[in-house]
Formats: sequence, C-alpha cells, structure tokens
Amino acid sequence: MKKRLGTNYFSYSHNRNFASLEHENYIFNKGLDFGKILNHIYYKTKGNNSIYLNNIHFLDFSFRNKANHFFNTISFSNKPWITSFEFYLPRWAVKSRNVRMAELGLNRLLHNSCKKLIAMSKYAYNAQIIFTEKNRSEILEEIKNKMVQISPSQKMLISDISEKGPLTEKINFVLVGADFFRKGGKEVLKAFDNLLSKGANVNLTIVSSMQFGDYASKSTKDDLFFAKKIIEKYPDNISYHDHLANDKVIEILINSDVALLPSYDETYGYFVLEAQASGCPVITTNGGAFPEINSAEHGWMINFEKSDEWGRIFPKESKQREKFSRELSDSLEAIVLSIMDNPEIIRRKGDLCLSRISENHNILKTTKKLKSIYDLALE
Repeated sequence: MKKRLGTNYFSYSHNRNFASLEHENYIFNKGLDFGKILNHIYYKTKGNNSIYLNNIHFLDFSFRNKANHFFNTISFSNKPWITSFEFYLPRWAVKSRNVRMAELGLNRLLHNSCKKLIAMSKYAYNAQIIFTEKNRSEILEEIKNKMVQISPSQKMLISDISEKGPLTEKINFVLVGADFFRKGGKEVLKAFDNLLSKGANVNLTIVSSMQFGDYASKSTKDDLFFAKKIIEKYPDNISYHDHLANDKVIEILINSDVALLPSYDETYGYFVLEAQASGCPVITTNGGAFPEINSAEHGWMINFEKSDEWGRIFPKESKQREKFSRELSDSLEAIVLSIMDNPEIIRRKGDLCLSRISENHNILKTTKKLKSIYDLALE
C-alpha cells in the first residue's frame, strides 16, 4: 500500500519536480487548505493572487496525507512538510519589503515540521544562503542543514541523435514560452528579420501567447505590434502558434535543429531540458541557473555582466535595456550565422545534450533522492 503525500496545487512545477513522478512507495493527493480558500476569495475580490496567500499553507484538512510536499510554499501547519523552491524562501519576500513577514517565513523554515528545503538549482541554493545571511545570519547553519539541491528530472524524448535524421539545407529554430518578450522574443525576431532579409536559409517556429509588460523587458503593446509585423513579413519562414498541446510542442522540438531561450531573466528554464532531451542544442543567456544546464559545449551562451548579487543579468534602467536588447539581438544573429557556416556542429552538440540529460536529470535518480527525503519526513 502506497503512503499518501499531499500538496496544495498540481501546477506544472509541482508535477514536473515531484508530484507526477512514478514513486514506488508514495502517491500524491491534492489537499484542501484554508490558505487556498482565502487566496481564492482574494483573487475574486482583487483580480489577482496575494503574494502571501498564494505561497502559504495554513491548515491541512486532508487527514489521510501523512506529509506534504510544496513548491515555493511555506507551511504553518504542524504536519511534516517539504518544499521545493526556485529562488529563495519566503517567496513573498521577493516582491515585498515587509521585514517582519520575511522573518516570519524564515522562522517557519526552522520549525521541526519543516523536514527539508529542496533547491532546484545551485542558483536557488545560493540565493537562499544570501537571503538568510542578509536577514537572519544567526540561523544560516540551521537553514543550510535543511537544504539539498535536486535538479528537475527530464524524460528522454529521443533515445539517439540519429532519430533527428540528417540536417536539411534549411536550419529549423524554435522558441517556446508564454512570456515572449522576457524570453528574448523581440531580439530573436530582430535577428531573424536581418537574416531573412539577406536570404538566410532558416526557419523559425514560435509557440507563445506573447504576453507583454513583464518586469524584466518592460515590453509594451508597441513591442507586440512590432513582433507581429515581423512574423507577418515572413509567412514562409516564421511559423507562429498562440498555443499548442504539449505533445505537439514535443513533436516540433524533435523536428527542430536549434532551440532558443535568450532570456532577460529566468529562475530555471525547463524548456532548455526539454529541448536537450529532444537533441536540440539551445542558445541561452547566462543569467540565473542557465550556466548549470547549458554551456558552449552543449549549446551556445550569450554572456552579459551580472546585474546583482543573485546572478541575474537583466538591466534595471531604460538606457541599459536598450543596450542589452541591441547586444542580445546582435549576438543572436552572429551565432546563427556561425551555425550556418558550420551546421555539422548542431548534431554534435545535440548528441552531447542527450548525454547530459541522461546523466544529470535522470528520473530514477530523482525519485530515489525524493524517497529518502519522504522516508525521513515520516519517521
């Protein structure tokens, strides 16, 4: 009989990191939590989620769940709990300057009910250390003792690079992500506009709802108009999809040559893993956790000076954003030209990508690590 573990949501991150994995001894169940009820009321009243209520677990009414595993969430219940995180905890401290609330969150991490803090990257692990040292340096060692780093697992989407088939004369690039402009979408289109206007033999597929107005790129409706204008300019070379089912996205990845995620800011970048698992090397920037999952050996990395102690790169001022955007677009164009000059490198890097996914993001290894944590939580 499998033991029941609870969680507060079955979001993409929850499922990807722990809830949907095939655990031998555990099964996940969505618990009914008072915090979710309060956040739902807040959303209906204010039209958006509360930064506090969305990342707090209060009372667990699901008595059959023996322990809880959350994502970016801090629990105020005494039931044993674990949380995985992408930057630092408490999550609400990223957006709020309320010192007392930050201290309250850190105090809950020290509580006996908190069994383990799982950083999904070294970037997140280091961010937690920096944040704790800044706010409660006297508890740093206790927090360190609760932390472990477990990278997201990734299913292999092809077993061998030969499944990609031979390269064709036209190189196929792909970009996927809702926050199109934060993920460097505008700069990608600028680069491809220049390349295609000069007769470059490339295709670009975009899957994105093209959300704009994010904190990093500060994109506007004018940027959206600009992007759509370029897409319409090259109907034979640029394919755009507002939304596609995941199996269709995977199909596109398998049939593409190079993936693109040159983000302004990214805590992790699951898309990089999915692309690599399909034999697609990726062009990224060097912010956040990207250096942990991409490299010049496995793909291409555009390097920018770090803009803060956390390891992010996105510019804060308007003139800096203009410079960043220009340099990003120019770098993308240069990389694509280098790939066109030496297309054989695509499959070589793609093969190395398959090896790194198999070694560093193995699902069986991840479930074994989680089992030891769950066993400890239920002692």
